[in-house]
Amino acid sequence: FAAIIPGDSLAELVVTRGITNFFSLYNTLLIVRIICTWFPDAPRAIVNPISTVTDPYLNLFRGLIPPLGGTLDFSPILAFLLLDAFGNAATALPAELPKPEAGISAAAASRRNWRQR
Repeated sequence: FAAIIPGDSLAELVVTRGITNFFSLYNTLLIVRIICTWFPDAPRAIVNPISTVTDPYLNLFRGLIPPLGGTLDFSPILAFLLLDAFGNAATALPAELPKPEAGISAAAASRRNWRQR
């Protein structure tokens, strides 16, 4: 990502913070969806839009881990772990690339730096 938007630019800050905020918001929606399943008479005006957004993602993991005892669903744990991994990767996106030395290609400089370690 640093190769696309190099340096400490405003565009880099906006994109990385936007991605991080998206993962945080989606994490919150997942929590609300799981809490709504605890209440059988939850208002449909709240549950339906949240279900529409979160259930496709949760269904990916429901196929991997079947419910325990028929009702206890542990699949959201995997969903949270993967979402957290994506969030951490998004936080690490604005990493700087090393500047190439004069007269040396970036690939050659990278190989030389790797050998010196």
